[in-house]
Amino acid sequence: MSREQQGRRVAKKEIKNRLITNIQEAAQKYSTVFIFYTPVLRSKFMNIIRKDWRDSIFFFGSNKVMQVALGRTEQDEIKPGYHFIAERLKGTCGLCFTNKKKEEILAYFKTQIHDDFARSGSVATMDFVVPEGPLPFEGSLELHLRKNLLPVELKDGILSCKEEYVVCKKGQKLTPQAARLLEYFDIKMAVFEIRVLSIVQDGKFEELESIGEDETMQMEEEPIN
Repeated sequence: MSREQQGRRVAKKEIKNRLITNIQEAAQKYSTVFIFYTPVLRSKFMNIIRKDWRDSIFFFGSNKVMQVALGRTEQDEIKPGYHFIAERLKGTCGLCFTNKKKEEILAYFKTQIHDDFARSGSVATMDFVVPEGPLPFEGSLELHLRKNLLPVELKDGILSCKEEYVVCKKGQKLTPQAARLLEYFDIKMAVFEIRVLSIVQDGKFEELESIGEDETMQMEEEPIN
């Protein structure tokens, strides 16, 4: 094994240990922990939530590592009920530790639902077709639209679509070009929302919602800590 490989292995182990330590410290500090899921994870909206919830802490990381931190069984759980949370850490979920009560938690997240532009690889929620004819764009966008496969032409200062063009169809995955065109046309097909799945408050476990195995979280391109 090279020094570089050894270094990566050590760094990875340190990250795991730090996550375990941070979660276990949070468990002692806060009375409530819950699992949350969002179909579309956006750092700009999570930053708003983190600002509003400065007195709480959110974790994203390896489910296996977070399970170890919480305790996988009743015998090794770090606080009563936490092994139920560990059992349900599946798929792309996060953890939040807080002293807020369930009613306040659920009420707050109902206010944090935001429409956003879908990313490449997302599933289109509707058909979108650009009709033949003039477009509501400046001529300077001609090259950008062509790069994204829209058949446009600039004539007498007017930018037009030369023929009807299907950008996407409902149920199909968006190509990178389709995702960019939807943004040009201000079509938002993604919804950011936090869904609270399970909660342990003062030692009492409650399952609030479950997600299907095919539901995955669309992550930001940049890491969210």
